[in-house]
Amino acid sequence: MYLKCLVANTRPAVQLSWFIRTLDGDDEVTSNTSISTDDILYSTSATLLYNHAHPFKFVVLACKETSLPRLLKDSETFLVLESPSNKTLPNGSALTYTKYDSKIELRCSDEAMLYFAWKKHRTDKSFQKLVYGLVGEELDYKKFTNEYEIDSTGAIIAREVGFQHEGIYTCFYGDGLAEGQKVYNVLVYDAAPPTFSEITPRASGNNALFLVISVAAVVFFVIATILCKETSVRGAFLQLYISLRCHESRLLHVSTLELLKIASSLKFYVVPNKKLRKILSKCRGGILQKKHLKLDEATQTVESEMVLTMA
Repeated sequence: MYLKCLVANTRPAVQLSWFIRTLDGDDEVTSNTSISTDDILYSTSATLLYNHAHPFKFVVLACKETSLPRLLKDSETFLVLESPSNKTLPNGSALTYTKYDSKIELRCSDEAMLYFAWKKHRTDKSFQKLVYGLVGEELDYKKFTNEYEIDSTGAIIAREVGFQHEGIYTCFYGDGLAEGQKVYNVLVYDAAPPTFSEITPRASGNNALFLVISVAAVVFFVIATILCKETSVRGAFLQLYISLRCHESRLLHVSTLELLKIASSLKFYVVPNKKLRKILSKCRGGILQKKHLKLDEATQTVESEMVLTMA
């Protein structure tokens, strides 16, 4: 691989050399320097043949002006160079949960670093290069990505996290004498659904109708339960009430947990477990998380309650 550094239109000519940079300093490497002139201005180029004999995955190469005194305002430029490698993603990663639409900051390392290089792991086992640079250097990260910001320590920041930010992120870092990597497995979750302890009507013309039906069903159910002695009849009334409350919850978001607590406290006769679960599954967004329902085989009465949350 040939790397060429060029400075044109100077007077006098400048001297250029290539270096391998570490936190301990710069080590000059052999390069070919060429100077040309049009009898007025000069152009200088330094060409480096680099075969990546460096023992690490990344190396920082700097082309610097070596003229004394310095003639250039910006007297150096650098490259963060990655060697061709089949290096696979490490097994260990830090599992990171972040809330949707929040801010996330992934730090590369707390160790002393010279460079950093962020990559995102794709499903086809390849990497998407996000950004790279030198620690402490001003970085125009927008030429790399519009989704993330990079601070002076090499940390990557997303201010409004979306589901597109999920994935495995790897930061490669080093000081020129040693290197390491840090891996994050980022998972994004949405806000937990709210729970409702009382009815909160929505803007719907049918709310009042279902509210009336619900109240009437409660009164009818309680009276019928007191009067009826047959388990099957009481179970039918409970099934009717649950169905009405489930239908109502689609508009009012009323939790079915209230019904189950009533049934538990009053020892109502209920329908068998399988049938009850089938009824509850019809509630839109109803998720049966835990089952603490125990039925006495002799009396078919409820001994404890069932916990149900509304999504």
